[in-house]
Amino acid sequence: MEVHSVSPPVVQVYDLMSDKTTAEVTSLASPSLLRARILGTPDNPNQKSKLRTSAVTWIHETFHKNLRDIPRLIHEVTGLNATTGNAAEDLQVSSYGSIGGHYDYHLDALFDPMVRFKLL
Repeated sequence: MEVHSVSPPVVQVYDLMSDKTTAEVTSLASPSLLRARILGTPDNPNQKSKLRTSAVTWIHETFHKNLRDIPRLIHEVTGLNATTGNAAEDLQVSSYGSIGGHYDYHLDALFDPMVRFKLL
């Protein structure tokens, strides 16, 4: 683990999952990967992004027995409850592809629609 900042606490964790687990997650997620989309505009609310060129999917930790340990590992490292249904969402898997896909920063919070569309 590498500490980037003490206040606020920011750490980088290496090798949280084994290569075997990573390969299993990749295999389980691959069939459902789709091009990432953004909220867009009122006229085109679900559009492909020119800045976000990854493929993405979400899988529930109970989808396969080998996924069940991932929320526990996250909890052990962060202290956060990472179990879906309590305080977390499904596991997000992103593929940046062999052509160097890109996933630009973005706001996940959905607030007042007029403000949201002014930001786009």
